[in-house]
Amino acid sequence: MTEEEILNKCKERFAAHKATLIQDTDRYMIIDWRKADGSIDYYVNYILDKKRGSLIISGDLGDCIATWYNPVKPNELRCEINSTRNHDVKLMLALRCIELMTGEEGFERRNLNE
Repeated sequence: MTEEEILNKCKERFAAHKATLIQDTDRYMIIDWRKADGSIDYYVNYILDKKRGSLIISGDLGDCIATWYNPVKPNELRCEINSTRNHDVKLMLALRCIELMTGEEGFERRNLNE
């Protein structure tokens, strides 16, 4: 599957989705992402532990967990994941998110490095 095909499949599957902030405390931020009509087709839930530095992504297609063991604010999350010292976290999240969004289990690492 090409990158363009993956992107188009994701756009199609998630076109009607809406994000809802469920909880935002000093410790946790929880975001529910599902179709606007409330159905759970390709439902995704994000839980950010701000103090521990972990992100849990789960849904009806599977789940993944990334932990970097230091506090993080939501607006710093992208920087934290993209930092060079967290290359494995970034790669694992990218792989798992592609698998979740496309249904392509076992998406090969080399495809992300090309």
